[in-house]
Amino acid sequence: MTGARPVFLLRVDGHAAWASSEALLRAGISAQTADPEGGRILRDASGGPSGVLVDNAMALVTAHIPEPSREVRKRRLAAGLRACARAGLTEVHDAGVQLGMVGLYKELLAEGRMPVRAYVMVRADEFLAGGAFLAPEIGLGDGRLTVRAVKVVADGALGSRGALLLAPYSDEPGTRGLATVEPETLRAVLQRALAQGFQVAAHAIGDAANRMVLDAYEAAFGPGGGARRRFRIEHAQVLAPADVPRFKALGVIPSMQPTHCTSDMYWALDRLGPERAKGAYLWTTFLAQGVPVAGGSDAPVEKIDVLPGLYAAVTRQDARGWPEGGWHPEERVTIVEALKMFAGSAAFAAFEEEDRGTIAVGKRADLTVFTRDVTAIPPAEILTTRVAMTVVGGEVVENLR
Repeated sequence: MTGARPVFLLRVDGHAAWASSEALLRAGISAQTADPEGGRILRDASGGPSGVLVDNAMALVTAHIPEPSREVRKRRLAAGLRACARAGLTEVHDAGVQLGMVGLYKELLAEGRMPVRAYVMVRADEFLAGGAFLAPEIGLGDGRLTVRAVKVVADGALGSRGALLLAPYSDEPGTRGLATVEPETLRAVLQRALAQGFQVAAHAIGDAANRMVLDAYEAAFGPGGGARRRFRIEHAQVLAPADVPRFKALGVIPSMQPTHCTSDMYWALDRLGPERAKGAYLWTTFLAQGVPVAGGSDAPVEKIDVLPGLYAAVTRQDARGWPEGGWHPEERVTIVEALKMFAGSAAFAAFEEEDRGTIAVGKRADLTVFTRDVTAIPPAEILTTRVAMTVVGGEVVENLR
């Protein structure tokens, strides 16, 4: 019991939350409160709020929560960058950053406190609010900081049934999920990004959300006009068969997280049904079409460490080896393909393939050293491997041996 203390607990994926009765009261949420556009208030049998808020409904409470101080945010950012270095990352793609955080990045850069590189994506709402005055900033501090992308969120998450689907959820036929961005807003983001030289990265998990984003991208730059733009879809998790070849045709990069598959596989079949699940987490399908798949973690939704991602990509199993053979094993990738997803293709998704992503003369010496050669061990042993060293620009930023 929380009593008079307002409590707000965020779901791990950031797309749903639970608010205590006191928090609901202070936010003015009652049985009469309508669901906001792109959000859902789960209700009890009497129609009153149960406390569970999905996607845009969370803002009804978060608008009343004080922001942490600038000093706290800077301390958290510095700690996060250090955690990235310990995890073996040489660069992080930070998706959905407030403009104020860009200033904190620059301060840490000036203070020599950025052990890893950061490729920063500005939040769509702040980009539109201040976009006329924004221009890409590329390779600051010897390539330590780049701000040249915009993050927009098109739908919710599969776990909270907020991912926008073309047909209703198999385990909740009354809902198809939520569109969390208005079509007009998405068009405005795309128009301004194209005019000002920004990349767009759109969160889309459900098949309807992916189609909506692909349609918007195609309308913005036309068939075949997107290859040099390298617009991304973050997650590209559930796709209708007809939309899969559109990624290559439009030059859109699927930015995918292998551990999402191994976290979701316990209940994804319930949400999607057997036929629709065949269109989920299509790594090999994309690679076979020549589409670069950028690998990532989606931390803090999943562990930030790269090794669990490599293991998930090559096995589609959990740490216990379940299910035998892997969940939809036809979409497993080889360890070499997995390494390329997390290195070369991730660099390509940030326009950095000439400087990073492979080991070659003339490129920046960004290296992750493991305790074992992951290309020469059984997949199950990837999880017992550790990061030994992280090297950024030839500098050893973490030595864990």
